[in-house]
Amino acid sequence: MIRDWKNLSSILKNLAEGYIDPKERGKQLESFLTEVFLLSGLEAYGPFKTSEEQIDGVVRFDGITYLVEAKWTKRKASGSILARLSDRLRRRPEGTRGILISVSGFTRNAVDYFLKISRPNVILIDGNELKWVVERAVSLSSLLSIKTRALELEGKPYRRLAAREI
Repeated sequence: MIRDWKNLSSILKNLAEGYIDPKERGKQLESFLTEVFLLSGLEAYGPFKTSEEQIDGVVRFDGITYLVEAKWTKRKASGSILARLSDRLRRRPEGTRGILISVSGFTRNAVDYFLKISRPNVILIDGNELKWVVERAVSLSSLLSIKTRALELEGKPYRRLAAREI
């Protein structure tokens, strides 16, 4: 366990330089995110496997449980990734939500997919926002509050945080 923001910032930079196998980088991202959640004072678990699936992480924020899906690929996350996360959430108790963190961002298709769902329940976080949290430009709690408010009040899963807001 790292439990230090400075070390996390170094690890993120090393992962970004790309000298690591993409699958290994994805596994390291999962553990990295658990550390970010814990350092932010949130209850977090992961990654782990159930008898049926791999869970990248679980975090509790404001009394709500979120399944975390982490992606670090060359391409932006597509609607199919969100569909899989949404399917996982349907198998969980009502009120469980999701957080999809895609370092490369999201395709327009991905965002449109969730706008068509009758009850959007996933927050989208991109690589810039993750970097701002790790660099302590914005707290994770503030970021999640902004994103949760956009989801609940506007039905927007991807409320992009602008640099001027941090």
